[in-house]
Amino acid sequence: MTAELNKNEQVAPGHITSIGVLCSRLMWTVFGPLLFAFLVYTIAANSSGWFTSIDACYAAVLIAMIACRWHEQRSGSATTISGQPATQAHFRRYAVILALLGMTVWLISNILGNHLLG
Repeated sequence: MTAELNKNEQVAPGHITSIGVLCSRLMWTVFGPLLFAFLVYTIAANSSGWFTSIDACYAAVLIAMIACRWHEQRSGSATTISGQPATQAHFRRYAVILALLGMTVWLISNILGNHLLG
C-alpha cells in the first residue's frame, strides 16, 4: 500500500528531487553567471583574437546554462529565481534573453579586448 501511495505522489514545485536537478539549478543560477563574469573579463583583458579557446568556453557555458535550465524544467520541480513554479514560457524567455544577451556581451568584450584595449 505504501509503495502505491509513493508512486502516485506529486512532486511539489521547488522540491529538488535529485542531485542532477540540484546541479542544474546551481549551474544556471550561481556557477554559470560567475563563469560568465570571469570569461568576459578574460576575453576583454586578452587581445588574442575573436575565435579562441576562451570564446569556445564562453559558448559552452552559455549552452550549459540553457541546457541546465531545460533539465530543471523537465524535472517537474522547476521554479523561478524568486521561488514561483516555472512554466515553459519562463524557460523560453530565459533561453532567448540569455542567448541574445550572451552574444551581445561576447561581441562587446571582444571589441574591447581586440580593438579598444588591445
